[in-house]
Amino acid sequence: MGQLVSGNYYSVLGIKAILGRTLTAEDNKIPGGHPVAVISYAYWQRRFGLDPSVVGKPIRVNGTPFTLIGVTPPEFFGLKPGRSPDISVPIMMQPQMWKDPGHGSHDGQSDESNHRHPA
Repeated sequence: MGQLVSGNYYSVLGIKAILGRTLTAEDNKIPGGHPVAVISYAYWQRRFGLDPSVVGKPIRVNGTPFTLIGVTPPEFFGLKPGRSPDISVPIMMQPQMWKDPGHGSHDGQSDESNHRHPA
């Protein structure tokens, strides 16, 4: 599962990447301008086998290419109990994430993880 977050999401929570970097305010200024993604430690382990070379690599989410910029620490599970997002992208990427604007609650599928993304 994935999530759209503000550029200051991680800094407000005091979360630092264990590899690469987290999103910043700069990533969240221009609609569609920064196709970058941060992944969870669990997803990094499951999908990439803890390969440290993932930073800077491309990943497709809902058919949109993103660049992986960082991995969150293993103890960070997000804000909602029982829900641990695999991928976080800037909220300004929302138009690229929801390909079918005719559906008010479109849950697109991640090309990489085959997990559902919230509307």
